[in-house]
Amino acid sequence: MILKQKTKIIVQLMFIFFSLPIACSGGAMNEQVVHYEKYSDVPDDAWQKLAKKSIYFGHQSVGFNILDGVNELIKEKNNIPLKIEEAETPKMFQPGVLIHSRLGENRLPDSKLNGFVKLVNKDGKSSADIMFFKFCYIDFSEKTDVEALFKDYQKAFEQLKKENPKTTFVHLTTPLTTIKQGEGVKGWIKRIIGRPFDGESENIKRHEFNEMIRTTYSGKEPLFDIAKIESTFPDGRRSTFESDGKTYYSLVPDYTYDGGHLNEIGKKIVAEQFLVTLVNLV
Repeated sequence: MILKQKTKIIVQLMFIFFSLPIACSGGAMNEQVVHYEKYSDVPDDAWQKLAKKSIYFGHQSVGFNILDGVNELIKEKNNIPLKIEEAETPKMFQPGVLIHSRLGENRLPDSKLNGFVKLVNKDGKSSADIMFFKFCYIDFSEKTDVEALFKDYQKAFEQLKKENPKTTFVHLTTPLTTIKQGEGVKGWIKRIIGRPFDGESENIKRHEFNEMIRTTYSGKEPLFDIAKIESTFPDGRRSTFESDGKTYYSLVPDYTYDGGHLNEIGKKIVAEQFLVTLVNLV
């Protein structure tokens, strides 16, 4: 009799336990993390959340292309409470403002990395919620020591994250250029003898660096893949070229006016994903 009563109590307790709603990680039961894939899918309340954050972006010319596209989208949408301002001091950081500035010197990637570290640590600590910078396509040549550059990059960001735990750092891949195959006899000769076309060697170096960024940070830390966006046609195809049996990527010709900088089409496409990346951080 006693055994039957104990069994009955155990069954009742199990029923009660499994009937209770379960909250994961101590969070609210109905709280869900929404990840937006398309710019058009982002609702007004998500833009409002972004407006509570201060942001810094260090760059050179392609960065201006992207921000031109962002400004155009802000005017079109008319519901994105984000201001774009150029300044060189962290004292300008404030919610709802994306502060940007020129960083380092072109063709000297170390100057951009060191410049970013210096700016983040100015006055002893960073005061922006989200911070990032980008290298430019012109920072990579066929002589670039990609492994050494990435090693310095990784070391710098590990230190930045340790010293600034409240700041979200975003990693960016390096922009690409188009491949100039040449016309007439010169282009024909290159095809015959297997010489690389203009832009191939540099894009290979950019690809190597970008793959290190993706392998190290994709799915682990925030990543804005400019190179992937720039090399993807509207229908999903990729702009590619072959070298020594391997496939590499290049800038879609329709996205540029000079083979490297973004035109009206390119800047809007990249700007849309730029904003989506930011809104997904909040």
